[in-house]
Amino acid sequence: MKTFEIPLLPESVNRAYTIDIRRKTLVMTRRAWKKKSDMHIFIPRIEIKEGQLLKLEYEYHADWFFKNGSLRRRDAQNFDKMLLDVICEKQGVDDSIIIEWRGRKVQDSTEFVLVNLYIIERSVFDGKSSKEDPKNPADGSKENYGSLWD
Repeated sequence: MKTFEIPLLPESVNRAYTIDIRRKTLVMTRRAWKKKSDMHIFIPRIEIKEGQLLKLEYEYHADWFFKNGSLRRRDAQNFDKMLLDVICEKQGVDDSIIIEWRGRKVQDSTEFVLVNLYIIERSVFDGKSSKEDPKNPADGSKENYGSLWD
């Protein structure tokens, strides 16, 4: 497992793209490109071999409430796409190798993302391994390979 912190939140998918009417396509905004570029700096390179898969757990730390106590309308799920994309881009892999991902909001005065990245052997994931890795059990139970929620 590799743990790292990104000291900013990803751009929301709602704000990351605009429609190019001439080309009839979605185009990433300049602000989103800048945010992705900034995030790249804080993501470590990790060797991922052919056939290995990824599991990601992450916490979005931010002030989720207004001063009057009402909840801000910020959907953390809208951050997921950019976060997963930028992590995989940094590793030079396609995000299709992510087999499990979990995120949650954490109330904090500072905005950042805490990420746990696990490399899962395909043989463990597809149940073909004769010898199970205790850190990556085939049944997917988190007890044996740790979690942000442990």
